[in-house]
Amino acid sequence: MSRATSTVIVGLLIIPAAVAIAVWAGIGDTRTPQQQAAAMMVDGKLAGRDRDNFIASTVASCNVSAMRTNPNAPIDRVDAACKCVAAKEADTITQDQIAYLIEHKGVSPELQATLKRQLDECTK
Repeated sequence: MSRATSTVIVGLLIIPAAVAIAVWAGIGDTRTPQQQAAAMMVDGKLAGRDRDNFIASTVASCNVSAMRTNPNAPIDRVDAACKCVAAKEADTITQDQIAYLIEHKGVSPELQATLKRQLDECTK
């Protein structure tokens, strides 16, 4: 995958993850963002259906967005990069990062840096 495609994907992956977390948090949920995030975690890791939904939603959104932005990119390489980053992020996202996503409907600078590093690892 070219460096240009990698750059496109990292920008596109951030928003789908934020949107997916915000949707899972539930409209009308009266718990604090920290409480909502804690409910998604088991032993400090995103777990169960929340983890599965995070990966599936992130991969689907990433693929669609990446192909819209860069229609000449090989879909198999885009899909592989999207799956790799989504899985890595599902394994490493913290409760505080999830709470931030829920509260701000956006990605913290810390999480942006993590996503960029993970994309670099996935596209080597």
